[in-house]
Amino acid sequence: MEENQKKMTFEEALQLVQKSGSMLIRLDPEFQNNFDIVLASVKNCGEALKFASKDRQNDPEIVMTAVKQDWRALEYASQRLKNDPDIVMAAVKQNGEALEHASKDRKNDPEIVLAAVQHKRSGLYTASQRLKDNFDIVMAAVKHNGLALCWASDRLQNNKDIVMAAVKQDGQALAYAYGRLRIDPEIVMTAVKQDGFAFYWTSEKLRNDPEIILTAVKQNGLALKYVGEDLKKDPYYPDIVLAAVQQNGEALKFAGEDLKKDPRYPEIVMAAVKQNRWAYDYISDAKLKDDISRVLTLASTEEIKNLQEKLTGKLQVLSVEKAAEFLLELGNPRE
Repeated sequence: MEENQKKMTFEEALQLVQKSGSMLIRLDPEFQNNFDIVLASVKNCGEALKFASKDRQNDPEIVMTAVKQDWRALEYASQRLKNDPDIVMAAVKQNGEALEHASKDRKNDPEIVLAAVQHKRSGLYTASQRLKDNFDIVMAAVKHNGLALCWASDRLQNNKDIVMAAVKQDGQALAYAYGRLRIDPEIVMTAVKQDGFAFYWTSEKLRNDPEIILTAVKQNGLALKYVGEDLKKDPYYPDIVLAAVQQNGEALKFAGEDLKKDPRYPEIVMAAVKQNRWAYDYISDAKLKDDISRVLTLASTEEIKNLQEKLTGKLQVLSVEKAAEFLLELGNPRE
């Protein structure tokens, strides 16, 4: 009969967890209950608290050490210590999501919740309903993460100051604003300045507002995709498309077929190709597309960057064919 394996000593166990705190899982229960070994373990890996005994998970010094090393350790603390203000505060100051593992009393504690919401990863979603309706706490939350507006009370989603702060931080927060504020021109303009796609969440009327849409496409040219149909018939529409392709050449694919009849179409196409060569795939005029293909073959990257400047003031009086001819004069075969 083989002899039993030699039992691990205290010194060996301590050395093991000092190298890797998570190795606490492999130790005997007596070591998982040993203060010094568990403390050494959580100093190295806060989440090793998961493998400690119930007594050690209820030890304030060990749990505080664990959550300071890793806020996630709060999940494995005893119910008593999940209600400890100092321990919970230490966790939420690292990451607001730690509030999820706190007791109900701490989720209703204004000081702790205020600390929790002042992170990109806001803890507002696990706060009590009472504090989701607290103006100061929600304002602090949306200033750090505009999308936290989705967890605010209905009353505060209908508060212009709160919504304005939210869309300044993240334009997409407009999606969570109360109905009347989604169609407030000032709020919508603020939202699209931060995120061009934000106007997707507003009314059809504002999706046809030239000033708002111009601002949106200057921030993100691809927002052209959601422009209202009425605006596409507006004389100002070519200016909007030009601004869009200057920001992102691939916005040309959302310009629409009717635009190729506009005398400014060649100018818009060249602006798109200058910004992004892949915009070539979205040119709807076959003749112009063929001519530009030849130019792209001949011209160097630096010459393409200069095309728009060289064309300024000429396309208004040139036909598509003449514009293409002018472009071809710019191309020089590579050596």
